[in-house]
Amino acid sequence: MPLDAVISMACGVGPQFLSEAYPNQRFFPAVNTTFFGGAVQHGIWAERCAGCGTCVIHYFDGMCPVARCSKSLLNGPCGGSADGKCEISKDVDCIWDMIVRKKIEQDRLDDLLEVKPAKDWRTSRDGGPRKSVREELVE
Repeated sequence: MPLDAVISMACGVGPQFLSEAYPNQRFFPAVNTTFFGGAVQHGIWAERCAGCGTCVIHYFDGMCPVARCSKSLLNGPCGGSADGKCEISKDVDCIWDMIVRKKIEQDRLDDLLEVKPAKDWRTSRDGGPRKSVREELVE
């Protein structure tokens, strides 16, 4: 006899797997995963990763323009940023301003001269549900 409901202490992944294993039971997530973020101050979290599947932060000294640029630009800022802020809001820092400043401080601005190819969005959620396979573990 199924329970009225089961709450999974996971994001939406947990209830889905449980639902597949126990089809006659109702499951609810205890967590609503809206983004991959970190706490910037007590009670405030900021997105730092888009979970896009092809990480590029090694090109940008640990900062992600995919998640943190409003336009996900990979080859520099748009024409709308000003005074270190994004054109969408004065409250949003331009990640490209941050990347360029860090490269200048490290005397590595030339790193940004290499044009990055267009991102392969098939590895992102936009390419449909993703699956990760470690061949050495599959029998």
